Amino acid sequence: MPKGVRDCDDDMGAVVQPEIRAGDILFFMDGAQTHGTHPWRNDHQRRSVLFKYASRTANRGGSRPYYEPETYWDEEIVSGMTPEERAVMFGPTSAPKTQEVYLAVEPDGTVRLDN
Repeated sequence: MPKGVRDCDDDMGAVVQPEIRAGDILFFMDGAQTHGTHPWRNDHQRRSVLFKYASRTANRGGSRPYYEPETYWDEEIVSGMTPEERAVMFGPTSAPKTQEVYLAVEPDGTVRLDN
C-alpha cells in the first residue's frame, strides 16, 4: 500500500471518511479492504462496538469441531432456548455436513434444524 494512502497524507482518492452520527451503524467486510480511523480530535470520548461474525466455514485457527453454547454462557442463559436458537449460538467449525448442528430456512421463513 502506498505510504500516502496508509498515513492519509496523499490518499490518491482511495480513502473515505464516512460521516456518521450517534446511533448510526457502519458495516464493512473484514479482510476485504484496509480500514482504520483518523485521529480523534473532539473533547468527548469516541465509543464504538465491534461485532465480528464468522461463518462456520471461516474458522481461522485450529479448534474443536464446535463448542456447546454452555462453554460461553452458563446453563441458566441457554436452558430456555429452542434447539434452533441454541444452534445459532454454536461456535465456528470447518467440517461441513458432519455431525454438527446446521440450520435450514424454509421458503416461508420457518427455521429448522438440518443435521
